[in-house]
Amino acid sequence: MRRIVIGLLLAFIVFTAGCLGGAVDSQSKAPVKTVTKATTITKERTVTKYLAPEKNDSLIENLTNCEFKLNSTASALNSTLKTLGELREKYESCLLQRGREANSSAKIRELEESLSECRLKVESLSEELNVTKTSLEEEREKCSTPPSEVPGSVEFLMDKDYYMSLLSAINSAKSEIYVMMFLMKYDPGDSYDPANDLIRALVKAEQRGVRVHVLLEDGIEENRKAYDYLKQNGVDVTFDSPATTLHAKVVVIDGRIVFIGSHNWSEAALNWNHEVSVRIDSEEFARKMEDYFLRVMGN
Repeated sequence: MRRIVIGLLLAFIVFTAGCLGGAVDSQSKAPVKTVTKATTITKERTVTKYLAPEKNDSLIENLTNCEFKLNSTASALNSTLKTLGELREKYESCLLQRGREANSSAKIRELEESLSECRLKVESLSEELNVTKTSLEEEREKCSTPPSEVPGSVEFLMDKDYYMSLLSAINSAKSEIYVMMFLMKYDPGDSYDPANDLIRALVKAEQRGVRVHVLLEDGIEENRKAYDYLKQNGVDVTFDSPATTLHAKVVVIDGRIVFIGSHNWSEAALNWNHEVSVRIDSEEFARKMEDYFLRVMGN
């Protein structure tokens, strides 16, 4: 575009010079001027002299200056455009950075909220842990308490010790006795049979007003004599369900004393066999054994 403008200016200048500069030589095309000069002779002669193209040089110089200025302006414009491009890139980079920072701020807020929730959960779990720890310490204290300090003492009864302790407890009973027995062998013809002593002690307790309840295994024929003897003397005695086997050996006296272990009520178990049972003095344990007796009897 710049070249077209310069060409048009040059054409205009040449045309103008042709119009304003007078005659132009057909060969040089430069403007000429007619001058009348006096000589030593009396006649005049006309001399034609070509003039230097001062005006053309001035115009060309002006055009050159204009072209230089145009080039300088174009260069400055290109530099400005480049600078604008760099500024645009920086601006877009700044926008991107601001967007990233905004996203980072949102993430930070989200993390802070999550951290706050986690802190609340930790505090809640800490409280639960403290409660659990307190409960465990209480249970540990209970477990570490010596037997003599436990509300409900435990006494081991091995072999014949069971018979002596149980007979004394039955004879001292005041309110109620529960007996669950796998084998209760009554042999009235044997004058020295510890099983007979225990069975007769139940009848005596019933006779003095103690409520006696006996539950026997249905599948053992030898239990029939003991059942008949107790029944005839007013004792509440029954067999368990034929569909199950009653293998327990438990006696509960006055809702406090519990005898439980391996001893059956037979001469062999009470006099000759190696058997082990325990006597537990505990109202809580006695109540659980009574509930168990009633559940088994109801089945």
